[in-house]
Amino acid sequence: MPEIDFYTVKGVNLNRYFKLELDDDTYYRWENVVGKVSDFIDTEEDNEKKAELEEKKRSFDDVMKWRGEREKYLRVKLEQIGVPFRAHSYKVRHYVMFGRGLLNHMVREMVKMHYLFEKCDIRRKWEEYKVARGKQIYTFEEKDRFYEREYRDSMMNVIRPQ
Repeated sequence: MPEIDFYTVKGVNLNRYFKLELDDDTYYRWENVVGKVSDFIDTEEDNEKKAELEEKKRSFDDVMKWRGEREKYLRVKLEQIGVPFRAHSYKVRHYVMFGRGLLNHMVREMVKMHYLFEKCDIRRKWEEYKVARGKQIYTFEEKDRFYEREYRDSMMNVIRPQ
């Protein structure tokens, strides 16, 4: 699975602020469009509008900077404990791209996921659970509760083997 590129912005958002006439549905790497954004700002004659656009550009720059910081620190922490960084994980994407959660919590979640997928055959257990419940569609919260329960139960068996 290819790595997720955390440093992209959807065309619709760039067009909304900077009117670059990009494809609304395409994701553009910020570093590849920042020149176009600067050119757009330079053509603005109204100083108030220009200052507003500069502030929006700084906001996009900050977003990309913080994404980079979150990614870097998460990679380092996971590397230290021998757990792979999985960019395709929705938890990792939400943490890196949107800052959802705290670093230590994200590390714990990735340790938990690594253990469940590598040691507990969680995919099979999840499918069996869905069949037993007779329901095929679940929210992320329901799935998270299931994973947490399986993790807790498996850790109890590690601590106190039956």
